[in-house]
Amino acid sequence: MNVGKFYNVESVIHDISVELKFLFLVLFSIEIFFINKFWVYIVILFLILILIKLSRVPFKLFFRNVKIVLPMILLTSGLNIFFISQGNVILKFFFIRVTDYALNLILTMMCRIITLLFFSLLIMFTTSVNKLSRAVIYIFMPLKNFLPVNEIAMILNIALRFIPVLSDEFDLILKAQKSRQIDFDDKNIFSKVKNYVSVLIPVFILSFRRADDLALAMESRCYNPDNNKKKVLKKIKFERVDFYALIFISVVHVLIFFLIISG
Repeated sequence: MNVGKFYNVESVIHDISVELKFLFLVLFSIEIFFINKFWVYIVILFLILILIKLSRVPFKLFFRNVKIVLPMILLTSGLNIFFISQGNVILKFFFIRVTDYALNLILTMMCRIITLLFFSLLIMFTTSVNKLSRAVIYIFMPLKNFLPVNEIAMILNIALRFIPVLSDEFDLILKAQKSRQIDFDDKNIFSKVKNYVSVLIPVFILSFRRADDLALAMESRCYNPDNNKKKVLKKIKFERVDFYALIFISVVHVLIFFLIISG
């Protein structure tokens, strides 16, 4: 499983400055919550698919990662049916009342999460963890008097490094449980959840154990991010591809702004 792993290949997207990519991700994550129209998400997703094609990262990696979290997205989005009663009732089944407003909200929420997930995966597949941490320090350095920038970068670095490790552990434990004749394809939802508990509990235990070992290792080396002055930040040098990317980002943001206004 290639969850969150850097895909090392030569492409235009890989060559773009990591600071630009991370800044675009932050701005896009904010703007996407102001979009409420389904067709706008279709346009944005189409642009993201073009970027994925330019990155030369196989589409199957993106769809494989989205497939992993798709049941959780469907579950969390579908729960809104039970709590939203606004709008016109289009379907009534016993105590469940489905309204057009609830369906529109669920569809918008799903599109929002999937679009943001695709773009986040694009950044993760085309950028190494060390470069992402460096981008966090660069972007948030003006706020160092208000935010613990080094600590945030360290947390992001550790979290991104743990994602592929935990995914591999999950895959290994899943195969081990399948070898013990545990059926994960059971159509009974309750049995399926019970079977997956036998995988999730060992993964949680291993993750806490790894976190504890990492904390002890950092303490034994007297790690202190505030006193870590071994690495000096280099000046950002924009290449020609970065200027093209900046123009593209500006055009996309203007397009999203007009789409939000027109919507």
